[in-house]
Amino acid sequence: MAGSRDLSALIAMLLALLLPGWAARAGEGPGDTQGKKPPQPEADAELNQLLKARYETAAKLLQTEETRVKFGKSTMAEVYEAWRFVVDSFVELPVSPEERIAMLAKYVGLMKALEADTVVRVRVGKAEERDVMRAQYLRADAEIRWLRAKRQATVAP
Repeated sequence: MAGSRDLSALIAMLLALLLPGWAARAGEGPGDTQGKKPPQPEADAELNQLLKARYETAAKLLQTEETRVKFGKSTMAEVYEAWRFVVDSFVELPVSPEERIAMLAKYVGLMKALEADTVVRVRVGKAEERDVMRAQYLRADAEIRWLRAKRQATVAP
C-alpha cells in the first residue's frame, strides 16, 4: 500500500534526523547555549548517560517495530507505543528548548501521518476503528506536548 511506504519513509527520515545529533549529545549536559547553568556534578553525568541509553533503546525498538509491521509481525499499536517511548525519553534529554520544540513538531507531523495511515488501513480491513481512536489520542497528545513546550519556552527567563 502506498500509504505504508510513505509512512515507512517518514519514520526512517525522522529517525535519521533525531538519532545522530540529539542522542550523541545527550551525555554532554544541558543544551543551554547561554551558559547560564553551572557545571554538572558527576551525578548529573550518570543520569544523562542513563537518559541517553533509554532514548537509544526506544529508538531501536521503534526501528524494530517499524520493520516488523512491514512484514505483518507487529501492529500499529506497537509502533505507536514505540514512538511514545521515543518521545517520552527524548523530552527528558538535556537539550535546548528549541531542540525540544523542533522534535515535538516533527512528532506532531508523524502522528498526523500515522493517524491518516490508520484511517486508510481501516478502510481496507487491515486495522480496526479502535486503532483510529488510539491514533487520534496520540496525535492530540503530541499537539498538547508541542504547545506546552512552545509556551514554556516563551515563559522561561
